[in-house]
Amino acid sequence: MLQNVEACEWLTGALRGLQVPHLDPAYAKMRAVKDKRAELEKLNTTFVRGASEFLRNYFASLVDFMISDKSYFSQRGQLKRPDHVDLRYKCRTYARLLQHLKSLDKSCLGPLRKAYCSSLNLLLRREAREFANELRASTKASRNPTVWLEASTGGSQSGNSADTSAVSDAYAKMLTIFILLVDESSFFALHVL
Repeated sequence: MLQNVEACEWLTGALRGLQVPHLDPAYAKMRAVKDKRAELEKLNTTFVRGASEFLRNYFASLVDFMISDKSYFSQRGQLKRPDHVDLRYKCRTYARLLQHLKSLDKSCLGPLRKAYCSSLNLLLRREAREFANELRASTKASRNPTVWLEASTGGSQSGNSADTSAVSDAYAKMLTIFILLVDESSFFALHVL
């Protein structure tokens, strides 16, 4: 990883050094300088393509690992808040590389952002689905929807308040987790890419 970042820094500096503001215009017209600039541009294209492919595969494999590991999700009888600390750490590892890629070729960020967001979206959907399924399984509510309506309009509230309370608690938990998932996706969108 450190070698990739150092290579980015060297390549960025070399390309910048061969640009007209940093290079005397008389030298910029020399054939050797033009050849070296073309060589560095080719190296730039190759490096950006390779690093972009690595990051796309990295995002996908990281999310695939998290999806396949059941410990990341709620299990029977326990509701578990999604934990993305490990994902945050692993994505931050490559933040500096992303910044250098941005300086080398801004057009590579669009496909990277799309790959990252689709992988993260897959994970967040899976977490929301698993959490909702566990919440649904752990919530016992009356099958009769008129009971809920009567309770909300002030009808017979004696025996059915426990049913509506369980449903209210379930929806409150689901809303809380949904907000946490939205916060996570906002964090990744702002801090990683």
